[in-house]
Amino acid sequence: MGYGVASIGMGLTHLDTMNRIVTDPAEPDGITHAQAATAVTIAGAAGGAVLGTATTAFVAPAAAGVEPSRLWPTLVLLAVGLLLTPLLARRAA
Repeated sequence: MGYGVASIGMGLTHLDTMNRIVTDPAEPDGITHAQAATAVTIAGAAGGAVLGTATTAFVAPAAAGVEPSRLWPTLVLLAVGLLLTPLLARRAA
């Protein structure tokens, strides 16, 4: 289920975000398309690694495994965040 939610979020947000970042701004800022794409790719990878590690540590804090009482609220929170991302991106633009 988590992979399904993540893939929906990636499909809704990743390409749109990349397009916004590499589109030339109204006022030139001196940042090339390659620099912008590299920066967002590294930031996305680092952010994903941190979010994945923190979420796993919260949901399964012991060797016993996943705690269901923490799993479902966390999944719902992540899913809502992914679903709201396109709305927030459009508002910020």
